Amino acid sequence: MTLHREIWGSRFERAADLLLHLLWPVTCPVCGRPGSTVCRKCILEVLERGPGRECCSECLRPFPCADHPAAFPIMGLTTYGGLSRELVHSLKYGTRKCLGKPLGRLIGEKVSPGGPVALVPVPLHRGSQRALNQSPEIAKGLLREWRCPG
Repeated sequence: MTLHREIWGSRFERAADLLLHLLWPVTCPVCGRPGSTVCRKCILEVLERGPGRECCSECLRPFPCADHPAAFPIMGLTTYGGLSRELVHSLKYGTRKCLGKPLGRLIGEKVSPGGPVALVPVPLHRGSQRALNQSPEIAKGLLREWRCPG
């Protein structure tokens, strides 16, 4: 793709987004409050739940795992349930593509890369024909929060 196409493509995308927001104002998917993709109240409520526990990267049981000594720990941003579940479902099953970047930024605030970053957005299912692939949107939010080129 040429630079000319990239510039005009991004301008067209921004103009289309603006038009959509004028016709269908953005509301919080959890509480319905108008004006933002996810309202501050809901974000703070999700963060108050605290981070999830460390899990084994192989089986998701508590870490360290006796069955997988070479595995590494993984941890969620928050425990899954309530508002966090609503947000994930709105992004994953709804048509709320706009949630990807804010959720990526939220993750980026809580997780520091600690060195060079290479993000590879991977679809949830190989060959999936889902209308929305949320992983690139989440990656864009992470890159923005970490001030990395995208």
